[in-house]
Amino acid sequence: MLLADLAEMVSRDRASTAELLAYLSEVDGRRLFRPAGYPSMYAYCVGELHLSEQAAYKRIYAARVTRRFPAVFAALSEGRIHLAGVCLIAPYLKSGNVDELLAMATHQRKSEIERRLALRFPRTELMTIVEVYPGRASSSTAEVVPEGAGTLGAEAGTRPPTEPVDGSSQRSTDAPAANPSVAAAATAATAAAAVTSAAAAATAAPAGTVAPAATAMHATGPPLMAPVTRPKWIPLAPQRFGLQLSVPQSTYDKVQHALALLSHVIPCGDVAQVLDRALDLLIEKLERRKLGAALQPRAPRPLTGGTRYVPAHVRRAVWKRDQGRCTFVSESGHRCEERRFLQFDHIEPVARGGIASVDGIRLRCRAHNQLEAERVFGKKFMMEKRESRQRRSL
Repeated sequence: MLLADLAEMVSRDRASTAELLAYLSEVDGRRLFRPAGYPSMYAYCVGELHLSEQAAYKRIYAARVTRRFPAVFAALSEGRIHLAGVCLIAPYLKSGNVDELLAMATHQRKSEIERRLALRFPRTELMTIVEVYPGRASSSTAEVVPEGAGTLGAEAGTRPPTEPVDGSSQRSTDAPAANPSVAAAATAATAAAAVTSAAAAATAAPAGTVAPAATAMHATGPPLMAPVTRPKWIPLAPQRFGLQLSVPQSTYDKVQHALALLSHVIPCGDVAQVLDRALDLLIEKLERRKLGAALQPRAPRPLTGGTRYVPAHVRRAVWKRDQGRCTFVSESGHRCEERRFLQFDHIEPVARGGIASVDGIRLRCRAHNQLEAERVFGKKFMMEKRESRQRRSL
């Protein structure tokens, strides 16, 4: 009896996992994390749903994979493949080999799937873990890599998601998929309906069942993730961290040269002290370039409307006031925590005569800058602008 109950619980857990992926896929596709005050689906899962970093990564990754390849969703919900297996085969999935790779991974342990993939897709180096969102990766080496032909993250191909995972010419990391067979899965209003629709979508769905989020802009499918190597920070003691990373020969040579030049100042050859001094110089240089923090600032120009130029003294004041952090606040009072890929946003749009004054500029991450633009000008208008920009960049 106990064993039968356990088997039933495992079966329910598989259905629950499939249901969770359907919901994650739809929230991701509709970018509902933005009004909640988060710059990415990853940040929302970790900050709001309190998933661990690795749990959030795997589930978002799997949700995007199953949305692109409905057969994977069916295999996962039926228990033929586990979540780790989905992440392992995802980098190699193409429209023509889905059934073959699923058959290879059916009811196999993770180690066996790895062995079979190594035989079919031999490689010479360890693959690095991938980001779901800029600056949000786990430690150095892992078993998961993204699909080379598409992207489940910020960028296309194998470019790292400096998503910001974030330049204006880059594809949004939050873009939903337009696969009608899976997008229909998350249109249900209740949990039971969601998993039922998802299961049905995994086999076949009518062409007209595309969820509202799946628009023409995303006809190529959901963005995947690009491989990126990240350092591993290890807390050791109060205000002390260990740092583990890989560097090229050129970086090693530069460190050794710096140690030699500083040998009278740092006779012990402490690399941490060299790094700290180097960062002081780098930050000073970057602040001069980004914020106009010159040693002898020029007299500020007169402020006029209709221009995107933000004077240096305004950038410095706004950066200090907003503490180098996105200022978007959700209805529940949660302030976006993003500190990377920030943009100086005109509170009153430039097209409407907004002036780049200290009171007229704020810091916004790209996701929330776009959210505000969609609120002001409409989603359709902004979608057309992004498509036009992407066509020009080709």
